[in-house]
Amino acid sequence: MISVGMKIVYRGDVYIFEDIELKDDVEYYKLKSIAESNLTTRVPVSMANKHIRELLTREELDQLIAKIPNIPTLEVDAKNKGAEYREKLSTGTHEDIISVIKTIHLRQVDQATKKKRVSETDRVYMRQAEHLFYNEVAYIIDKNLITAKEYVTKTIEE
Repeated sequence: MISVGMKIVYRGDVYIFEDIELKDDVEYYKLKSIAESNLTTRVPVSMANKHIRELLTREELDQLIAKIPNIPTLEVDAKNKGAEYREKLSTGTHEDIISVIKTIHLRQVDQATKKKRVSETDRVYMRQAEHLFYNEVAYIIDKNLITAKEYVTKTIEE
């Protein structure tokens, strides 16, 4: 259960839970963006289960990073890969997001080996998946997105 002052993740961005507000007989969570201090978002309490979760702790992040090599890639059909990526990203689980990142990364390496261009679908979903994952990592380790990606890569290689 979230409480006032708690840091949470909503749609891939980190917020502080400020309050519960009632408007037109509907309860809303009032969230203040950490990245953009003047941005406040309201989410209906009834929708919160789908889109709000607690921020990982540093220990949970380290455990997740340790599991990355064992998280399987997706078996994607070239024609339906966008729908498959979208489905995995919509679940919001770290493992699903990481499976999308790993799958697209391997596809990118394969395309580079064949001297072919990466598809626009892969580029778009890679940006989304990386934002969802590395934005939270960056906040947890108190660094920027690029450093967060380097941190995860370096930790896996050790």
